[in-house]
Amino acid sequence: MLPAYIRRSRWFGGKARGIKHVSVASVLPLPFGGEGAAIVLLDVEDSQGVTTTYQLPLACARGERSELARRRWPGCVLCRIDFGAESTEAGVLYEPLPDRAFGKALLELIASRRRIKNDGDELLINTSRTLRTLLSEGNAPLEPTVLSSEQSNTSLIFGGKFLLKLVRRVEPGLHPDVEIGRFLTERHPFPHTPALLGTFEYVPGGSEPVVLGVMHRFVENEGDAWRYTKDVLGRYFESILAGEPKPAPELDLSVSGLLQLAQQEPPREARDTIGAYLESARLLGQRTAELHLALAADPDDPAFAPEAFTPFYQRSIYQSMRNHVTKAMETLRATHDGLPPEVQAQAHKLFEREAVIQQRFQAVYERRIVTTRIRHHGDYHLGQVLYTGKDFLIIDFEGEPMRPLSERAIKRSPLRDVAGMMRSFDYATQAARFDQRSRITTRPIDESLVRGWGRYFYGWSSAVFLHAYLETAGAASFVPAAREDLETLLGAFLLEKALYEVGYELNHRPDWVAIPLDGVLQLLDTRR
Repeated sequence: MLPAYIRRSRWFGGKARGIKHVSVASVLPLPFGGEGAAIVLLDVEDSQGVTTTYQLPLACARGERSELARRRWPGCVLCRIDFGAESTEAGVLYEPLPDRAFGKALLELIASRRRIKNDGDELLINTSRTLRTLLSEGNAPLEPTVLSSEQSNTSLIFGGKFLLKLVRRVEPGLHPDVEIGRFLTERHPFPHTPALLGTFEYVPGGSEPVVLGVMHRFVENEGDAWRYTKDVLGRYFESILAGEPKPAPELDLSVSGLLQLAQQEPPREARDTIGAYLESARLLGQRTAELHLALAADPDDPAFAPEAFTPFYQRSIYQSMRNHVTKAMETLRATHDGLPPEVQAQAHKLFEREAVIQQRFQAVYERRIVTTRIRHHGDYHLGQVLYTGKDFLIIDFEGEPMRPLSERAIKRSPLRDVAGMMRSFDYATQAARFDQRSRITTRPIDESLVRGWGRYFYGWSSAVFLHAYLETAGAASFVPAAREDLETLLGAFLLEKALYEVGYELNHRPDWVAIPLDGVLQLLDTRR
């Protein structure tokens, strides 16, 4: 039953490779009601022989709670349970995260800071003084609620006070969300990210701890910047289609063209059509640069001190990019036959241009690039930013979930974050454009109109974002002073990110893979 349940779970990152075998690695019992619950760690082996460990909380229920689970959370039920002679009541085995009773049991465990031991293994709960104060106030019950918008992990909000993020894909080692969260909370406080409040850790007997959960202060917000941007784009396209057919002004969307646009004031056409979102893009660029300045602020801490690019490191960037291309292409070829015909056509165009991609990446090591590398976000996009209505908060510093922890801690150029946000502008634009397709029923010109104006929105949002980022970062060592170095790195990171997205979507949301494929082809059609 486990492979079937895992395959349909949003957090499972191996949909393209399939599941060969699932085994139970560890079971950590949790206090919960009469039937009990546990955090179960599962080793999932894919068709290529690669094993990944996932966290899956499970609970048993019978009687009324069993009926409640079947009725309210049918998608969380793994199977029915026959308790045999022990009971005439049928039961269920289910994932209990939506069950408030389970959330309250977790809260009691956090408040008690109990150590749970099982056959030499241990569950450790570490809480900050701030969290202990929040738990002891007792002004109002801290009711648990599952956050529905997450993808790779699952979070519970407790009474609008703090958030517990359960890490789904787990492995031993220092988790970057904890390491960077602690740095930005205690060492160099950064006001535009929620404070780290504690951790949930599994300690196998005699081995490195495994972070199972991370606790942060909850900050009131209106949702993430992805949803905010999609809402803006929906109104933007509706406004475009409501008027007389008028093609969007052409923009040069190459890196060189966008950097040129970043030096200009947006024209009246952009201000009238894109409106207040230009200010949002500007503020995002400012906050992104401020984050990078904070992460580069301690030259005496070996884990965070900036380090100069070297020829050896430039070569390693190139090799890493080549490896990502190979993996993305292998995954695309393996899943090709199951894709819709129009997506297969995109894939064929990409296969034909694989050599061009490699040539683009070669520029990263063909000349000496003078800049530094630092710790950075690592998986930066609109979904990793909360919108408060007036400002933005940056969250989730765990890095790209498809990379091992050891790779996520490597210092890199923070321009990877810049490229990630620019790709996210394009992603949101394309997703909103696809949403419009179902509404386009009368004029054949509408599809080309929406595409052109989508590129216009992406171009000016990216340019304003870039301008604010570069202005705020100023003469920081992590921004190359030479324009050609800046163009080379940013162009390579944009292409690398788009190819990573191809692999990610094939493994998580195959229905979305047309978006990054279109992004890769668009990047290949520009000069740099």
